[in-house]
Amino acid sequence: MKVIISNTANKPIYEQIYIQIKEQIISGSLQDDDALPSIRAMARELRISVITTRHAYDDLERDGYIYSMPGKGFFVAPRNMELIREEYLRQIEEHLTKAVDLAAAIGLSREEFTEILDLCMEQGSERNDPKAGALESDDAKETDSEKETAGALKTNGREEQPT
Repeated sequence: MKVIISNTANKPIYEQIYIQIKEQIISGSLQDDDALPSIRAMARELRISVITTRHAYDDLERDGYIYSMPGKGFFVAPRNMELIREEYLRQIEEHLTKAVDLAAAIGLSREEFTEILDLCMEQGSERNDPKAGALESDDAKETDSEKETAGALKTNGREEQPT
């Protein structure tokens, strides 16, 4: 598990830890029942107070992302899909609110905004559809011979220019 804190960020350190662990749980980087570092180990690794780490872990436990077993430590809670869905919906609402504010700033009509949203939804479903890659044009695909040629041009970790 990787957590990076910044002393110059606008968020408190405990909140930075909370957000990063929560994101790793939601994304699936951390799986159900994975052990988290102990509070002391996390504090030592990040060179922060045990109290700060405890605050982040307490918030994660309160919100259902982790659970504790006395004497054993903290573990990732089984994924609550409803909780994850609510988090994604909250993020979508936040992003759409910003988009609406930007649209209003330039006088974009509801119809124009809806058209843009529909286009984005189509592009998103194409990116998330494994069959969408099959629609890629032949010009965009790299042939096996092109890959071999590119591989032959690499020597000692450097790329050489074709002659």
